[in-house]
Amino acid sequence: MLPVAITGTGGQCVSDENGELAIPHLGPGRYALVAVRPDSTDWIQTTTLEGNQDWDWWLMEGATGYDTEFVVAGEPFPVAFFGFVQPTNTLSGGSGEIKGLAMSVNAYWPPIGGGITGEPGLLGANPDFPIDRPWVALSDLNGGDTAVYIGQGNPDGTFSIPNVPDGDYALGVWDEPQNHIFNFSNVSVQNGETVDLGLISMMGWWTTLEGYVFNDANENGKMDAGEEGIPNFPVVMRKRDNTVMDRGAVLVPTDASGYYYMENAYPLTQWFIEEAYADGFRTTGITFQADNQPEETTVLGSGVDVNVLPIIGLGGRLDWGVKAYDPGTNGGIVGTVSYDTTRNELDPSYAAVEDWQPGVPNITVNLYKPVACPFDEVTPCDPNGFYALNPDGSYAKGDLLNQVITETWEQPTGADSPSGCVARDLNGTPFAHGVDEDVLPLDPNARCLEAPMMGVQFGPNWDGENFAAAVDGNYGFGDGCFSSGGFDPGSGSCVSGDFSPLTPGDYLVEIVSPTEGDAYGADAVHPGQPLYQVTREEDINIGNGDQFIPQV
Repeated sequence: MLPVAITGTGGQCVSDENGELAIPHLGPGRYALVAVRPDSTDWIQTTTLEGNQDWDWWLMEGATGYDTEFVVAGEPFPVAFFGFVQPTNTLSGGSGEIKGLAMSVNAYWPPIGGGITGEPGLLGANPDFPIDRPWVALSDLNGGDTAVYIGQGNPDGTFSIPNVPDGDYALGVWDEPQNHIFNFSNVSVQNGETVDLGLISMMGWWTTLEGYVFNDANENGKMDAGEEGIPNFPVVMRKRDNTVMDRGAVLVPTDASGYYYMENAYPLTQWFIEEAYADGFRTTGITFQADNQPEETTVLGSGVDVNVLPIIGLGGRLDWGVKAYDPGTNGGIVGTVSYDTTRNELDPSYAAVEDWQPGVPNITVNLYKPVACPFDEVTPCDPNGFYALNPDGSYAKGDLLNQVITETWEQPTGADSPSGCVARDLNGTPFAHGVDEDVLPLDPNARCLEAPMMGVQFGPNWDGENFAAAVDGNYGFGDGCFSSGGFDPGSGSCVSGDFSPLTPGDYLVEIVSPTEGDAYGADAVHPGQPLYQVTREEDINIGNGDQFIPQV
């Protein structure tokens, strides 16, 4: 079977008369499947895997296209199902009416503190915003569960279904982008009555994160009146191993006003890192507030990474204050030591960190001053004639100016978070231990737990003066020892004088791999063998591996 392009859809394959669709000749990997309705049609998608309209699929070698998890339990079935409906109305002869208001809600656990319904049958939620033009489906339970009405509500979230005969019905409500969990309920109409369902709670699939990146003129970490937003500033969601998050929102740029909105950050209930970094700017401070945090929190500092705990259906705001570097100043030298899993550059100097490559923590990084070319007709120098080289062609190293260790991610604690890493109910009231919950640690310095009851949390890893979430493999140099003798690794200080900011110029950065002896001590078989090596030309690894024969 060969893919057939369908004019007007942009698709490559089309479903057959049974609604089935096959995409042949795929290699193993992870894919996102999307079913696109034909142009000029009014089909509306009803199904979702876990929010949004695509379907994750991990294709294994030799896969048949049918599901590999449930095939043992019965008849094989396709890996993905895409349900669609069309607007319809076959209601007639009735005088009843069903109406309601579809509302996005923030639901908290445990469900205490009053509020409105979140989880079915439970309170503990706050209204957030009305669903824009919700879709509504009504099925007749007395008529074979047949859909008798499918239509769209209003921009304010309200809907009305007129001319409903007496009977028992199933009502389904969903948002077209499918960022909310499908709401399903039974409704009975008697004696031509109007059934007002009131507010229908729609719980979100995702965590929503929003805020501004702004020019912090007074450097107070808050976006004050008159301070302008920075457009096109990248905001990235990373895992703590420094890989870019591979599900949900990955990167969003700020708009013309400096505003960013991650409507679908993946709610893994695990600490992630929100990163806001651009070469020409330095951070001045942040202001954050979770959706059930009574007051915003401001922290001053120069970090570009903040820990975020995403919880399903909840959200928060994180504003970043930044300023462009003043003339004559700079942000030093920053970088990442990453594990080079995909090596596809013949010249490794052109390699960049791929999104899926993790950072390597606990690597020693040295900063040296290069040696100027002496022009003595004996010492080799670089092609530009600037700096001296060693006999093997590497740059000759001058004084050691500084030394750092690549970062290791650290789980936030109550002491690290100015907001205290406090679990709260829908009203922002902290849970009472022994009354509302029995599991949270009493030690204020304990690690901030990864649990739904915590709600969305921000952990900037604040030390009282600065903030910066550590992320595996990152390092940075902002200063060095430029006086005689340079830097002393033993004492961690300058041999003479004190640290001073890095000035514009050229520097040498060196990484020193730990050895087997460092890692395993007396148990090391080869104590002096490095655990890592810098990527070389001969390490390219994309031209080998298994050969796959297409299914025909």
